[in-house]
Amino acid sequence: MRILYLSQRYFPHEKGGAAISLRILAENMARKHEVAVFTVDTKNTTEIVNHVLVIRRQVPKLSKMLYETAKRQKRKLKSILVRLSMILDLYHEEFIKILENELDNFKPQIVHLNNVVGFPLKKIYRILKRRRIKIIQSVHDSFLLGILGISSSGFPIPFWYQYTNNVLSKCDIVHFPSKTIMEKFGKKISTRKVVIPNTVGRDFEEELWEELVSKKKKELPKKMIFAGTLSKYKGVHLLASCYKDLYKDLGENLQLIFVGDGPARNFLETDLENFIKSGKVKITGWIPFEEVEKFFKEAHFVVLPSQVQETFGRVLVEGFYNGCLPIGSSWGAIPEVIGDNSLIFDNYEQLLAIIRYYYNEGVWFKKMYELKENMKKFSLSNHIMRFEKLYRELLK
Repeated sequence: MRILYLSQRYFPHEKGGAAISLRILAENMARKHEVAVFTVDTKNTTEIVNHVLVIRRQVPKLSKMLYETAKRQKRKLKSILVRLSMILDLYHEEFIKILENELDNFKPQIVHLNNVVGFPLKKIYRILKRRRIKIIQSVHDSFLLGILGISSSGFPIPFWYQYTNNVLSKCDIVHFPSKTIMEKFGKKISTRKVVIPNTVGRDFEEELWEELVSKKKKELPKKMIFAGTLSKYKGVHLLASCYKDLYKDLGENLQLIFVGDGPARNFLETDLENFIKSGKVKITGWIPFEEVEKFFKEAHFVVLPSQVQETFGRVLVEGFYNGCLPIGSSWGAIPEVIGDNSLIFDNYEQLLAIIRYYYNEGVWFKKMYELKENMKKFSLSNHIMRFEKLYRELLK
């Protein structure tokens, strides 16, 4: 098969789970098939990265919007402007011209679109249909759910919801990483819809996992970890307050690690200043995944306190595969991924209560084993097998 993936960003410019999902899928599909990735960048390059043909193209205005404007504008304003630009903008004609040239060169049988904020989707689908190329659209971003910006309410905006659903209905298949999000936001999409969960990029290694969990059982201090964008919509302010309250009871037997960066970093550094100085709290910034895994292997809890509609929540699985008990808010697909309501919180007091309860080593250890079977379904081999089957069905 010849598969072309379209994405706003690609390695090494990964930000968030959507870009990581794409890299995992592309690199593993490239072991058996001809695979290319078309992505927007600040300069034109073509290279082979881990058997994947990576086509990076500068698109006037869009490249600037994605890579330069982001540094200057407030996140919420930038988010809305980029999303609205997919309907009408001056760069559309140039984008389509560049893309058509790459379609001529690579001649894909399938185009699978992933994180496509700012891409003129309606026009892209039209040229793919004209060329009789099969189209799959993955829904990883809230803007395709009808949520125009990073919304604290999590509810779709009617005109935007109607527009995105109409556009997505032009695809051959719309892929959702969770059943929760498909059922909540995909009801008006008239084309075929499928659910294939995300993966962490490897299979579950049971023996190593059991050794790690047994080792962690009696360890002190216990460590909580958050990995992702440091922003209010990810709930990092809740986790900071939670740590300060828990510290009153647990003292130096509990530590907190923030892996990532974002607009709330300054707030966290001020709010937790004394804890950071004493080494009880760390903020690492963006670091390579190999280093992130080292922090997971040291931690006992991975917490995702999001206050927005998470389409999946990969960090919960990554943490579990490295011996962390996942705890998350009730937003979006988080409860579906964790698979256990005793680890889900609706409010701040519940978050405190969950961590206090599972701080007990025996309770923590028992719950880790109870979650194991649910977490195995996110293995790499299962993920690739299901996508490969989907692609073959599409080409019949």
